[in-house]
Amino acid sequence: MMVNLIWNILCTRCMRVIANQKRHYVSEAKNIRVLHEQKWLPVIGLEVHAQINSRTKLFSSALNKFMAPPNSLVSEFDASMPGTLPVLNKECVRAAVLTSLALNCKINPRSTFDRKHYFYADMPHGYQITQHWNPIAVDGKVTFPTLQGQKSLRIERVQLEQDSGKSLHDYEDNVSLIDLNRAGVGLMEIVTFGLSNADDACAFVNELHLMLVTLGTCEGKMSEGQLRVDVNISLHKPGEPLGTRAEVKNINGMRILHQVIEHEILRQSDLLDHGFAVEQETRGYDDVNRTTYSMRDKEMKTDYRFMPEPNLPPLQLYDDLTIHNTCGDGINIDDIRREIPLLPAQLRKILDEKYKLDEQEIKFLLDREMVNYFIQVSELLPNTPPIEVYHWLKIKVVALLADNGLMMSQW
Repeated sequence: MMVNLIWNILCTRCMRVIANQKRHYVSEAKNIRVLHEQKWLPVIGLEVHAQINSRTKLFSSALNKFMAPPNSLVSEFDASMPGTLPVLNKECVRAAVLTSLALNCKINPRSTFDRKHYFYADMPHGYQITQHWNPIAVDGKVTFPTLQGQKSLRIERVQLEQDSGKSLHDYEDNVSLIDLNRAGVGLMEIVTFGLSNADDACAFVNELHLMLVTLGTCEGKMSEGQLRVDVNISLHKPGEPLGTRAEVKNINGMRILHQVIEHEILRQSDLLDHGFAVEQETRGYDDVNRTTYSMRDKEMKTDYRFMPEPNLPPLQLYDDLTIHNTCGDGINIDDIRREIPLLPAQLRKILDEKYKLDEQEIKFLLDREMVNYFIQVSELLPNTPPIEVYHWLKIKVVALLADNGLMMSQW
């Protein structure tokens, strides 16, 4: 009897592995049809980590610079030396407030910092300073263009937190190397929920990227890790509770984000079709085989042992009515609100109505940060048709930038 029991357990596990890995999905149309026939409804949540464009880190005076020599930009606090204390960078706070206002969020006048405990070699403190209980902003809304027209998405929260360092694995010598240059760099975590497909998720992240770059609060270079996405995906049937979610972390490209969501939806639907449960876990992505793989069980909130950060007081923000209660160094929400530039949605309207550009032409200018320059040139040459200015930018200026290895913002 014991032999039969063990045999049944082994068979069940083998069947699960086969169900999890047996299909290589090639036809996207076929995949969508399979999912539709099974009537599984995807629910997609995103946690976007935007690295704040600031000269120094969030809680120390160490510089924030990409591609510096390893461990050359590390303060005593970043390395968790005993007795060192965090000092909040107000420029990071202003960037978070500006971003939150652009996302139509409600700014909390009083927010707090917390410790999120977990151990990685590239997190020297053994915890991350974040804003779990009282974030800087909540309840926002973003409208973004999709293939089906304009859609809106609720922003659950925006919170300040510190980035981790980097672990570099040398598999030939079987060693792991730690670079703490990134440890302590300021992040804005932007959390949203309620997407249903990969196209809309990528459209939202693209719009958010454009907004952050326009605001100047994040440079948005995904290849340098300045904008990273964690995606949570679950499936359920209509009228039933939400399913168990799996998370894929640290996605740094739109193409990869789309592939991850498509694959994970189909992997989970395949498991459910065969009567297996979806495990709550963190998964990685294999870009070569275009599949996700299990990394570790997904932690519950209690596993992180959140507690108030004892070394940082509550973050108090003010407005025009209350700023007089400070000593003159308080952060005024209304002052920051007045600094919001024209955002991508407003720029699209101007380019469409005033300059009569089509959707693809507008997208070209927005993606390359050329809108303001296009408007300036068009105003200097009022007798030149806007479409000619556009073609000059597209052909001549883009080539000039490429030849000199420059971005439009550097010209």
